[in-house]
Amino acid sequence: MNIHFLLGILFSLVGLLIALYLLRKKKALERPFCPLRADCHTVIQSKYSSILGVPLEYFGIGYYLLSALLYTAPIAFPFLDVVLLKTILITISVVGAVFSVYLIALQAFVIKSWCSWCVLSAITSTILFVISFVSLTPEVFVTISLFKRFLIIIHVLAVIVGMGSAFVTDRLFFKFLKDYNISEEEKNIMDEVSKIIWIALFVIIVSGIFIYFTNISEYNNTPKFFAKMIAVLVITVNGIFLNVIISPKLVSINFLNEVPFSRDISKKRKLAFALGAISLSSWLTAFCLAMLKNISYTLFEILGVYLVVVIFAILGSQVFEYVLSNKKIKIS
Repeated sequence: MNIHFLLGILFSLVGLLIALYLLRKKKALERPFCPLRADCHTVIQSKYSSILGVPLEYFGIGYYLLSALLYTAPIAFPFLDVVLLKTILITISVVGAVFSVYLIALQAFVIKSWCSWCVLSAITSTILFVISFVSLTPEVFVTISLFKRFLIIIHVLAVIVGMGSAFVTDRLFFKFLKDYNISEEEKNIMDEVSKIIWIALFVIIVSGIFIYFTNISEYNNTPKFFAKMIAVLVITVNGIFLNVIISPKLVSINFLNEVPFSRDISKKRKLAFALGAISLSSWLTAFCLAMLKNISYTLFEILGVYLVVVIFAILGSQVFEYVLSNKKIKIS
């Protein structure tokens, strides 16, 4: 058994112990020992510490346990297909690494508190991804390529769902602006739709990585693919700004200039429209790139067109915000 499998077992067990420790503390409502003066308790007890009511620690336990079993399997069962094992390992490690990035972003920009054990777990899952990636063989890439059509279908469907959800969110936003204010209930409805957007982004990124693996040399020379993933990156960063800067203040923003002037509120109002415009134009760009089979333009030419679209979308949003805030139109 090579060094990759030994390291895989070691780091899988480290991750498993972290997940078990945090779950025990979470269930007991106890404050875990948190090095580096972080605030582990706030993070593991936040509303973001579960998915559909299931604590994230259970997902971590499942991931690390499965990883440990897969890395141990060649010892107990030498006759097993190592190529298949490595294919499964790279699959779960990509999902684990991408999800870890999401959790780190939550701590940094949304919860604004750090959990030392969560960060260590994220580092562990990233190391497992690196281990699984460097141990890949040409046979594994061939196996992944067998699922290319399926991956493309999933990828395109995620783009469609993400773009549709973005348009639904914007439609709800304008519908709720009939009284020039967003209520707490209306904000919660938009937040629920936004969760679908984040799930779609997760699927797009993971499937995009595996599509890239199916033919790395080909995609290295495919400007359309990289332009689409850049648009997805913009959507992700833009979404973080929306959730950090705008979403918490959305209820307090008055979209009509009949209240006493507030420079801070005015800036946030303008920013809300600008970020919404970036989101929609980026989703539309990603959708168009996903639908078009062949584009005979360079990456810089595609990005140039994308930049122009985004600029015009932002300018249009600011004009609309100005007209709306001065109550010169009526939203229907």
